[in-house]
Amino acid sequence: MQQFVMVLLVFGVVLPTQAADTQPSPTNDILGFDASTVRPADAKKGEPIARLFYDYIYRSDIEAAAQKLSDDEARRLTGKIFGHLRQRYMDRHKIIATRDEIQQFVDAMRRLSPTDDDASEARKKDDQLGFHAIGEQFVKGWKLDRALYKKYGGAVIFQQANPFEPVGAYRGFLEEMEKAKVFEIYDPDNRQKFWHYFVRQHPFQVPAKDVNFDKPWWMQKM
Repeated sequence: MQQFVMVLLVFGVVLPTQAADTQPSPTNDILGFDASTVRPADAKKGEPIARLFYDYIYRSDIEAAAQKLSDDEARRLTGKIFGHLRQRYMDRHKIIATRDEIQQFVDAMRRLSPTDDDASEARKKDDQLGFHAIGEQFVKGWKLDRALYKKYGGAVIFQQANPFEPVGAYRGFLEEMEKAKVFEIYDPDNRQKFWHYFVRQHPFQVPAKDVNFDKPWWMQKM
């Protein structure tokens, strides 16, 4: 069970054009964000690395050693920005997981990772609780992926933790968010590292004819 959960929790390139310095017109359509009300960074806190919505991100926020981020530090920045945007989108669009949907996930995981017949009842119970604990996360994540793919399309890749990861839709979503100045990354090198995963050529692309968001992948015959 522990190994399975760890697998599930694992997530010449031209970057998207940098958004212009001019502020876009205020809008409530971009996750409730109004770029015209962003305040300058607090000089007492030092130079920010990035900004997300109305909050600036400093080195200490991602445990960075310097303003120029290492690959690992850049991945932490990516996780912070993309993770927050994902959550805001789900909150804004009321993406939830029902009890039945979570139970379907639990049942599917038990079929995919059956417990040994000789395992103790305590271990079987732990496995059940473990699947329940991550079930809501995965149901909501699949619903988000479905919504983003429907809107942005793009490449879909196979991952162990997600056989239909819509990385092309992630890119489209982030491009829209950056263009609207929902987030900014100030150093060009840091920005390139942030975008690397979303713009590079991925192996294991799923043919468009095989992409299926009609129902969760754990309910399909893969």
